[in-house]
Amino acid sequence: MKSDKIGGLIGIIIGLFSISEAFRMYPYRVNNAVGDHVMPAVVGGLLILLGVIMIIFKTEKFEVKFPERSMIIKISSTLGVLLLYWVMLHFLGYTLSTFLAGLLLFRIIGSYSILKTISFAALTIAALYLVFIYWLNMPFPAWIWG
Repeated sequence: MKSDKIGGLIGIIIGLFSISEAFRMYPYRVNNAVGDHVMPAVVGGLLILLGVIMIIFKTEKFEVKFPERSMIIKISSTLGVLLLYWVMLHFLGYTLSTFLAGLLLFRIIGSYSILKTISFAALTIAALYLVFIYWLNMPFPAWIWG
């Protein structure tokens, strides 16, 4: 089997699991188009559709190129920052953790200057605060000491 056929088969299997989860959550719906079941159903359906397309249609051959060392460091650093963010959320709360993770991610991925990095992280937090606290009336998770 070719890699695209194996990938298509894996996509179909994951899509079936997602659809089964949508059926499990269906009784908790608000109506047919609104509820926790909608997203797993849409994602599962798309995974199945795209998996079938990958199995049926022939793809062109291409050569995979391994990324350069600098790109591998950026990818690894990004994953490390996301893991650190997950840990910081519990201890520092959403606002401070998101700001610090934003600082690191803007610096790693964007390679911006320190001033731009701080500005972008602050704007991100301000926008999230405005949307979730004022418009949606949803509080941010508090830190470990409340």
